[in-house]
Amino acid sequence: MNNGKPALFLDRDGVINKDSGFVSKVEDFEFFPEIIEICSISRRLKFPIVIITNQSGIGRGYFTEGDFWDLTRWMIDEFAKYGIEISLVLHASDNPDLRSYSPVFSRRKPSPEMFLEAKKKLKINLQKSIMIGDRETDMIAAQRAGVEHRILINHDSASSAATIIVANHLACLSAVKSILF
Repeated sequence: MNNGKPALFLDRDGVINKDSGFVSKVEDFEFFPEIIEICSISRRLKFPIVIITNQSGIGRGYFTEGDFWDLTRWMIDEFAKYGIEISLVLHASDNPDLRSYSPVFSRRKPSPEMFLEAKKKLKINLQKSIMIGDRETDMIAAQRAGVEHRILINHDSASSAATIIVANHLACLSAVKSILF
């Protein structure tokens, strides 16, 4: 059953902010300006905005869950300054390098688990939703969850689970507009 509203799903590092490697502090967080416009359009259309992010820096001990949530609250407050409400933030903190790591039991993308959790919590129509990511694992997870529109940023491969591959955030903004309008 595909009742419900479409959502905008976003990966965090590399999509919302520049990925300088295991970003965990406000001073290291730099928004891509186009993501603000993409989110503003989505909110005007009453799309829930869901952030789905792998955060292995927690599992690797680079920063704590508390650090992650402190930065997340700050990021949400920054979005709110533009009238953008973030509906839900989901993350996977597993360290994929550990011997005990099991992709079968992980929420970590490419697992669709976080998408399915968002669908259940927010009554989202995944089929009509949009996912924006910067890694193939983002695209695979979205595809496995049944997300129809999958935009991959900064990727030079034509072989992908993405439905649209763009070179940068400006091209991503154009792609989102073409999907929505």
